[in-house]
Parts: sequence; C-alpha cells; structure tokens
Amino acid sequence: MNTEEKILLLKKTDLMCFIEQNTLRQLAEHCREITLHDNELLFEEGSLEIAMYIVLSGGICIYKGRKQIAILGPGQYLGEMSLIESKPRSASAKAVCNAILIEI
Repeated sequence: MNTEEKILLLKKTDLMCFIEQNTLRQLAEHCREITLHDNELLFEEGSLEIAMYIVLSGGICIYKGRKQIAILGPGQYLGEMSLIESKPRSASAKAVCNAILIEI
C-alpha cells in the first residue's frame, strides 16, 4: 500500500480523523508495516508491549481463550490501551486472512 492510500485510510479512522495531513503523512511514512498470513499471531493475551495497530487490509480476530470477541477490518484499530496503560494484553489477536497493519 502506498503512502497516499495509507493516509486516506488513516483519515477515515475515528482515532486519526482530527490529525493534520502532514502528521498523517509522517505517520504513514515512518511507522512499521506488518504483514500477517492467515492464522498468524499478532500478539498473545498476557504479553507486555507498547504498540497499537491499525488494520490497512485483511482481517484480525480478537479472542480471549477460545472465545472470539471481534473481527476487525480495514480502518479499525487495536492495542491502543497499551499506549495508555502499562498492563499486559487483555486478549490475543491473529489474522483471519492475509492482513497488513501499521504499528504505532
């Protein structure tokens, strides 16, 4: 996905819609892009990390134990609480199909 496509998607998220174009450009250019394949784990419940993710394409399943909590698609985000609190992840996340995310 090129920078302009990333910026358009970021503008559509409720978390990023108020951020200026230049800041979104820097975010799109400098944040790590992650590619996950079907069923590949993004993070595990209980892990400690400071990163959030925005789904650019594909789908991400959020689950706790064996219970599915949500399926997230393009423009949706996850892990934002790790930027606010220093607590372990409350659920696990994995790709439900090939997915591309931005790590912040």
